[in-house]
Amino acid sequence: MNSRLIAPNGLYPQTVTASKGGASVVVNKEWDAQTNSLLVYISATVEPTTVTVTWGTTKPEGSDTKWTYVSETIQTNNKNLDQDYIYESTAASNDSLKYCDQNRYIIYKFDSTGLHDAQYTFLVFQNYIVEVSEDATNWQMIADYSEGGKVPHLTTGGNDYSLMVAPSAYGFEGVWYFRLRNCRPSQGWGGSIKNFTIRYAVPTEGGDDPGQEEDTVDYDHWKLDPIRDQEDALIKDKAGQRYSYTIKTNQDGNDLAYLIFNSAGANSNIRYCDRAGQLIYAFDISNMKDAYFSLRVLQNYIVEVSDNGEDWFLIADYSQGGTVPHLTTGQNGTTLHITPDDFGFGELMYIRIRNTDISKGWGGSISEIIWSYTAIETLTYAPN
Repeated sequence: MNSRLIAPNGLYPQTVTASKGGASVVVNKEWDAQTNSLLVYISATVEPTTVTVTWGTTKPEGSDTKWTYVSETIQTNNKNLDQDYIYESTAASNDSLKYCDQNRYIIYKFDSTGLHDAQYTFLVFQNYIVEVSEDATNWQMIADYSEGGKVPHLTTGGNDYSLMVAPSAYGFEGVWYFRLRNCRPSQGWGGSIKNFTIRYAVPTEGGDDPGQEEDTVDYDHWKLDPIRDQEDALIKDKAGQRYSYTIKTNQDGNDLAYLIFNSAGANSNIRYCDRAGQLIYAFDISNMKDAYFSLRVLQNYIVEVSDNGEDWFLIADYSQGGTVPHLTTGQNGTTLHITPDDFGFGELMYIRIRNTDISKGWGGSISEIIWSYTAIETLTYAPN
């Protein structure tokens, strides 16, 4: 569970603690200097949890540095793309996940040495127990789907949970371990994992503003060279001919020639805008007649278009202005159609994807862009 707290003017969080039933529980936190707010996370629980924040005038470490967040998502299935992180495992796997039925388990080993504001998010589900440790011997439980046996054993799935772990919240400064196992070792449908994401911050040169990523696109001077990443290629538009292009938008980077701002994550299938992440694509439409664009989007998306980077037109809002609950399953894939002529765009078109709720994960995501047009003039684009 998470909650965003707006700081009083001129004050900053000094300590953050949480308790449940009179006992202390670990709380993870993320300070956003841009919005002057504190995002706190605690493990999901059926019992009330109290979070206490003390405020003061001392700024959090790093508040005067502008940071850019980078991330990588590792799929955890029978392809074993996570093998470099596995410390010990008896888990089974299939095409979609690794699972710990009966008394099986999996232990991942991570090293957060030198990583600023490191955060690890694990997509777990079914009957999971999650523990962390600094030495792989002394374990601290941070999530128990059964709540100590109070919640019945699940046999249907459908309880996907993005569990965020900040090593610093547990005093881990270097190597640490993550263990996943079954709530009830005598049964099936044990703790399972689909992927994990490693996210951390790096300083952004040339900026004094604190906080997370900002939209710093130089709209006035940007103009797309559609082959700027192909040194010796030539692309020619022939007047009157119809063209159609398709690009996948994922970690392979086939969309980088059009992606001019990126504070999102990516995996082998999509780019995703969790929390305050954003994507902005740019297209030179000056030689396009009867152009249309199709976007394959999913999860909690807001999609907007602009021709100047300042005046944005809303294309789609999955939340319908906040009336639709935040989705946590990703089963709402849809295709959006955009016609630049409908907005009077003549030279450039920018497409922005972002999250309906910047305090949460499962943000707006995109897997593909298709566009088609008839060339107005015969043009040759030379490489830079």
